[in-house]
Amino acid sequence: EFGTDGGPAAKNLEPKFNSFTKNISVHLGVVVPHVELKHVIAATIGLKGLGGLLFILSSSFGAYLLGPLPCFHHTGCLRLLQLRHGEG
Repeated sequence: EFGTDGGPAAKNLEPKFNSFTKNISVHLGVVVPHVELKHVIAATIGLKGLGGLLFILSSSFGAYLLGPLPCFHHTGCLRLLQLRHGEG
C-alpha cells in the first residue's frame, strides 16, 4: 500500500502537512525545507516499530512513541479516521 508516492496515507496527509509547513513559515519567518511525504510516513512507520520494540523491553519511551504518532500507514486506521470525521 505504501507504493512509490506514499499511498493513500500521503493523499490524506498532504493537505494537513502543507498547512502545517505554511503555518510554521508564517509564524517563525523561516522557509521550511521541502520534505517528501513518503519520507514522513516511512519515518512514522519506523518510529512505531521502534516504539513497539522498546515497549516490549519495558521502556516508557517506547510507550510514548506508540501513543501520539498517527497510524496513517494502515488502511484500517485511515478508514477509522474517515468514519470519525463523517467522510463515508
